[in-house]
Amino acid sequence: MAFLCDDDLYLDGEVDEILRVVASKEYAFVGLNYYGFRKDKNKPTKINFAPEKDVYFERAYEIWNYPSVGHFSGFILNSRLAKQYLPIVSRPKHYKTLGVNRGIIGDVATHLTLSTTLPAYFMGKRKLAARTPEKVDYDNLYHLCIDYYNYYHDLFIRGLIKKGDLEYRKKLVLSRLPRAIISDGPRLSDKELKDIASTLSEWFKGNKKFDHVCFPLLVLMKFNIFKLLAKMAKNIYCSAKSIKNKLNV
Repeated sequence: MAFLCDDDLYLDGEVDEILRVVASKEYAFVGLNYYGFRKDKNKPTKINFAPEKDVYFERAYEIWNYPSVGHFSGFILNSRLAKQYLPIVSRPKHYKTLGVNRGIIGDVATHLTLSTTLPAYFMGKRKLAARTPEKVDYDNLYHLCIDYYNYYHDLFIRGLIKKGDLEYRKKLVLSRLPRAIISDGPRLSDKELKDIASTLSEWFKGNKKFDHVCFPLLVLMKFNIFKLLAKMAKNIYCSAKSIKNKLNV
């Protein structure tokens, strides 16, 4: 059972490669390596994902701790297992951004790999071209940091994933947090910033990067002058990125 979003595409020969892999052994999940492009699939704009090598995972869930596994067009699910989870998966109400589409697909795939003794497989050759949209329908702070970590924290509390699995997510979130705070913080109210600081402190207090960088940024966001500086920095970054993309095209 493969997902292929309407703005992405398999390159020539990819379907045959997928069929070869799934015919060779029963896997719970197969992940595809990919590259990003803007308008022309022959002009990659982002390729710094996983190395171009195939990887076998005896414990299927371990594939989620591998870079580049996360683009839904790169998901190949074992149909027999997926059908067991599609009817029963639902998003808890306390998630702000994971209630639809990506959250449900990701939850099915995650529980599928946690519930099986079958292995997973990563196809390293980049034969999935994923278009990078001009604008996305989610934000960095809630979607890619708070809800993202909350989801895996819940799995850990329920005993479904290991401490090392959660530490991997913590590392990813802390690498995103500073930019996410600067990007999304200016539009948040003081109460929202206070609630976010409280939530993140429960998870990350004691971590040097959080204590010395992320938490001070959240505090500074309460001041209008800093919000203004953050907005200016974001506008400059977006303008520079837009110019770079146009030059690449």
